[in-house]
Amino acid sequence: MPEVLSFRRRVLHLGISLMEAAWMAPLTLALVPALARAPLLTVILALWALVALYAWLARRILLAAWSSNTVYGMLVAVPVLSYVVAARVLLFARAPLFSPHWLLAALARPLYLLRPGPELGLLVVVVLAWWRALDVTQLPARIAVLAFRFRVEVLVLVVGLVVLASVRGREGTLAVWVFFFASLLSLALVRVEEVGDLEGAAGRQFDRAWVALVLVSTLGIVGLSALATRVVTVENAARAFRAARPLLRLVALAFFVVLSLVGWVIGTVVMWLIHLLTANTTITVN
Repeated sequence: MPEVLSFRRRVLHLGISLMEAAWMAPLTLALVPALARAPLLTVILALWALVALYAWLARRILLAAWSSNTVYGMLVAVPVLSYVVAARVLLFARAPLFSPHWLLAALARPLYLLRPGPELGLLVVVVLAWWRALDVTQLPARIAVLAFRFRVEVLVLVVGLVVLASVRGREGTLAVWVFFFASLLSLALVRVEEVGDLEGAAGRQFDRAWVALVLVSTLGIVGLSALATRVVTVENAARAFRAARPLLRLVALAFFVVLSLVGWVIGTVVMWLIHLLTANTTITVN
């Protein structure tokens, strides 16, 4: 029987799965033409559900009391069957269900590497999701491992955003905020798991209430960051500068007046010193 995961570990797996879904979403929109105009949030949530489901299946398969050949066969069968179902829904929805033609086309067309079609892009997305789900199930609860994973996936996310903008002409800012939200949440939870492993029962104080607090805090940080990027833009900065231009003129006038007063004071002191030195010189000559 599979071991029972703690509540924090289950939330951690969901957080890491959301990380994977966030950076995969721009690439999915770029690789699968049928999803080119789909809402980005919908794609992220669908990939999140897919990776989480894959992780659950992979864990069941890897912990099952089966022979090695059966386990390997199941690990191959799951993504293949998933690809066939996805191809049916997204690419061959109008073909007769029991016709073998669409099934043969779905299995054969990804092999046309010289003339890649949407089938190849869909297959890449399915295999990628399965691969990342397998990695989620075997990821050690160590903050150094997750931090390295975060740095690598940030670069992949940037590449995905560039590809999405180049191929589809779309921006994927939402994927960035979802990715950072999931990353912050996962880093906090993995740190708690690490402390719990080191201190034993000390980790029990981090219960559901603590997870909820981390969730709300992380959501607040990302929300404020998103709000800041909406407010602090080049257009808003230029608009604020134009609105504050009269005030800037008043500040400049006040600065000029203060500078003039300082200059007058300095000039008066200098003239007094010159007069004093001249008077002393005249006395000394006599």
